[in-house]
This record gives sequence, C-alpha cells and structure tokens, in this order.
Amino acid sequence: MYKWILLFLLIPSVAFGAVNEKYSYKDLMDIDLSKINASEFNNSTIVGSNFYQQESPDKDIFPNGLTGVIFEKCNLDNVKIKDGMVLGLGNSNRQIKIQNDLEDWKVEKVLGSWKAKEPLNKANFIELGISIDAKDIPAIKQDKSATEIKYEEVSIISIDK
Repeated sequence: MYKWILLFLLIPSVAFGAVNEKYSYKDLMDIDLSKINASEFNNSTIVGSNFYQQESPDKDIFPNGLTGVIFEKCNLDNVKIKDGMVLGLGNSNRQIKIQNDLEDWKVEKVLGSWKAKEPLNKANFIELGISIDAKDIPAIKQDKSATEIKYEEVSIISIDK
C-alpha cells in the first residue's frame, strides 16, 4: 500500500518535471509574469496556484519561450494559454468578463470581440428568476448588479409580509 502512495506522489515530478516551488501554491491574481525569464517555469509542474486576471479575458501574463510547463489544480481564468503550457488535471481556464448588469459572465471571442455566453453563477440566476440569456443584458451599464437588485426585491417582499 505504501509503495503505491509513494509512487502516486512521485509520478508528477518524474513524468512531468519537478514541482515548481516558487510558483506553486501561490495567489498570483492580477500579476503579470511576462517579464520573468522563461527558465523559471520551463520543464516544471505548477500546482495549486491562482493566476486569475480580473480585468480582461485571454490576458497574456506568461513569458514567451515556455517549454514543458504543466499546470495542475490552478485557476487560470482569463489567462491566455500559449505554446509550452499544458493544462493537466483540475484546472480552470474560463474566460470571464463583467457585463452591463455588473455580473460576471463567461464569454467567448466572436469576430474579434468578447460576447457574453452565460452567467458565471448560472444556478443563482435561475434561482432568482433572472434571465440567463445574454441578449437580456442591459445596453447601458447599471448602478447595481442584477443579483443585488433581485435580493433587494426579495427583502422588500419579505418585510412586507
């Protein structure tokens, strides 16, 4: 039994390169790493780090010239995946953008621009009775988010009862 556990623990470093201690298990949200030498990443596995980029989808935050960089259990939302990067198990690489309803929506690139596809918290939208159709996103930026407005409506109804 112990030899199987040991083998399981060693497989990532033997098969995919050593765990990159410098960039594993870190919160690197909104940090641009593109000016760092690619050799700090090459032929290694990065585990459990958050690289989420809030401002825009498909952001290029890693240096050019990467080779053999494997990501495991990382948040790579809004990060551009380029040559030399491999997504292993348990990663997230959604493209997300805040829309005029002040909510996060999954987006996809259509004819060069990012178009809303579905709300990031789709289940919450459905539960609150908010449309999940992107065509119902307001044309003008709102002062409050769609969910905030709905929660306020629910609170007012509860107080009135």
